[in-house]
Amino acid sequence: MTSKERMELSMSGGKPDRVPVMCQLSLGHIYKHAEITPDEYWYSSEGLAEGYILSSACSVSPVVPPENIEILYEAVENKY
Repeated sequence: MTSKERMELSMSGGKPDRVPVMCQLSLGHIYKHAEITPDEYWYSSEGLAEGYILSSACSVSPVVPPENIEILYEAVENKY
């Protein structure tokens, strides 16, 4: 499965073969929507992952099932 296919499947409510990864969002967007400080974002792996996940979730289409977002959180928790 390609990255594009993985993202399209996730955004349409399907379950991809693994968690899709998106390009870096603008830092202002991340700081605003993830509600973390720049220090938390830049100087900890957990802060970086949390910043990406929380700032991405604010723009997720309403058709994406909550389970898919929960899978992202679980992946971060299991990694650290």
